Amino acid sequence: MFAVLLATTLGAAAVTAGPVATPGRPLLKISNQNNWHSTLMNVHAAGAEEHMHRSLSTSVLKDQPWHMLTGTFVSPCIPLDLEFDAYHVQKGSMIHTAEYGTNGQVKNDVTIYVQDYECKPNASETLAKFEYTSKVTYSGTSRAPSNRGGTLVEYEIQQGTYQFNFPKSIDNPSQQFFADLNDECSCGHNWTPNSKRTINPKQDCHERDHVKESNNTGDLCNFVVGNTQYLTLKWLDGNHVVSSLEEWDSREGWTAPFNMTYVWSYLPITGNTNPEICDYILWPKCQQGVTDAANICDTCTSQLECEQCVFRELPPDMGREYEWTECCPCVMFYANKYHVPWMTDIKC
Repeated sequence: MFAVLLATTLGAAAVTAGPVATPGRPLLKISNQNNWHSTLMNVHAAGAEEHMHRSLSTSVLKDQPWHMLTGTFVSPCIPLDLEFDAYHVQKGSMIHTAEYGTNGQVKNDVTIYVQDYECKPNASETLAKFEYTSKVTYSGTSRAPSNRGGTLVEYEIQQGTYQFNFPKSIDNPSQQFFADLNDECSCGHNWTPNSKRTINPKQDCHERDHVKESNNTGDLCNFVVGNTQYLTLKWLDGNHVVSSLEEWDSREGWTAPFNMTYVWSYLPITGNTNPEICDYILWPKCQQGVTDAANICDTCTSQLECEQCVFRELPPDMGREYEWTECCPCVMFYANKYHVPWMTDIKC
């Protein structure tokens, strides 16, 4: 579901996001204790543990009724330290947004930023961006004792666009990670730094069984070639969902415990987009958040990335779910007044 792979060894970097980092080779390794698997650079989660524990400080008191996911969900922003080599350590962050359709199709956007801990597009460069569609299958109620009340889920990647941008400050990135990608999941063409590729696993890839146990490319090749991910999901309340760590084997993925510190937020769509509703009472409440969002998110490059960015910048004192919908007319008012095209596409 959410959390998926993400990893790339840019240069000497091998990024690993997940509870255990792959030892030995990387230049970049992400171990941020959430649901993200990766192999991208030597990334240490900067303040990630503290961040995770702030996400959900109490345990679930009772089971919530299960219903299929529909609409848009956004992950927490995860701060990272990106260690490209012994002399280049930079701030970074990553975030994942997923839009669930009623037909089982999921549209995903994963963005890793460099130079900023807070997932702010205007304060950073994009290190990697993955936009992909997947099919979700719900496979019944979990009988694992640690996942009471959860639902077994399978995700299959159908098509993805993968983009890598090595930081301009790193002059000579090692080619080893991309050599490993080309060996394990070339899918018809060579991977290179600062590249963008669109891949349909069933049409372009023939290496599915070869990469499942790889230590070189982490989960990225498994993801690219479309191997099925297995995990368990559970609603915490009407607006938040928690998942277990994804695995490529159902015996592991469906028994992995919930990660209660990494919680996804639902972004409700109310259709409350009439700018005339943003009157002299509502505008003072929303003005600062909307103005900040317009400035901070202005360099976002996809609709899902822009939506999560606006969601995160709206006034926190109004309550996360309510500010998104209450301030939506003011987002449209600002977009129309100052001619900000990307803001008019926000669905709130």
